[in-house]
Amino acid sequence: MAFTPFQLLLSAKKMKGLLVGFLFFVLSTVITAQQADSQKSVYVNISFSEVCPLCIEMVPTLKSLIQKNERWCEFTFILTNSNVNKQKLNKLLKEFPVKPKLVFDTYKTISKRFGFTVTPEVVVENDNNEIVYSGAIDDRFVDFGKSKKHSIVPYLSNALEELFEGKKPQIVSTKAFGCYISYKNASETK
Repeated sequence: MAFTPFQLLLSAKKMKGLLVGFLFFVLSTVITAQQADSQKSVYVNISFSEVCPLCIEMVPTLKSLIQKNERWCEFTFILTNSNVNKQKLNKLLKEFPVKPKLVFDTYKTISKRFGFTVTPEVVVENDNNEIVYSGAIDDRFVDFGKSKKHSIVPYLSNALEELFEGKKPQIVSTKAFGCYISYKNASETK
């Protein structure tokens, strides 16, 4: 069957249209999948200080939690020091294959909003900005200056697992022990 140049041109345009349509479909599917992956439904806010020994001790636990839950949780370290030691902070962050979001809370406005009193302390919010868990990461620290060798109750991990299963956490609040957050002069440092 012989085609005229005009028929070949029309066929090429139809093929080009089909190809463009197919590429658009594939790209929109990929973009939609990426958007679904990037949508977080739980927000884990952690008061953190790069100079607090308890925060430093919690790094392996936090690293594990972030790796396990990073697809559906957004982890934010609320840095409560006015003068963050960026060298120490960067050294700690190198241990995290998935980096948490960092917020420098110089004026302690976020810390006040969440009611943080110590580092580390956690506030977990759902996608409606409702607090669904607050308190300690686990039960390792039993009082100020007193700790267990190993955690027995992983409060934060349990809360995240229950949220992932579509349930409300059984334990919604615990007492966090750690390095005190000083609110003295927080508003004066502006």
